[in-house]
Amino acid sequence: MVQAVKFGRMIRFLHAGEAKLACRRPRLAKAPKTINLSSNAFQDNQTLPVNYTASGDNVSPPLTWANLPNDTREIAILVEDADAPLPAPFVHAIAFGIDPTVSSLPEGALSEHKHGQTTPNCLRMGLNTFGRTWYHGPSPFAGHGVHRYHFQIFALNEKLKFRKPPSRRTLLKEVEKHILAHGELMGTFERS
Repeated sequence: MVQAVKFGRMIRFLHAGEAKLACRRPRLAKAPKTINLSSNAFQDNQTLPVNYTASGDNVSPPLTWANLPNDTREIAILVEDADAPLPAPFVHAIAFGIDPTVSSLPEGALSEHKHGQTTPNCLRMGLNTFGRTWYHGPSPFAGHGVHRYHFQIFALNEKLKFRKPPSRRTLLKEVEKHILAHGELMGTFERS
């Protein structure tokens, strides 16, 4: 554990950075930030409870949203770590195909979805950074400092179609073409 903390401290200056988050991309940032995204498990800019991390139960937190544009045809959600010591943010989950009549997802809704599986709300999962189609909770390097986890929601004017679970890059190419509005909720977590 001591070695892991030392390594985390050695790379403390390495971060993907908030400028590389999906919602900061020029085409997405131009869309109105009018969707109110929240969770009854944590407040914006506050610590994520440990059960939503890989150190705990590794389940996705409950999410609620409001104020979608009237012509929304689909909702997509992307969870990213802006502080990962990588060239791009670490993707914890991609969800899409969410019907605009849905205004919330319960705890665990993004967890343990296997390839091809869907929920009653037609929610489908894309690939996280590990290449898996489910939520992987925060697990930053010990000693690396506080990490910021951005839950980003996108209202789209068209239903997305993919032959296989999309990567971040593939999803964002389509989201950029169909974005109406977006919203964001940020939680923090640190392993000491």
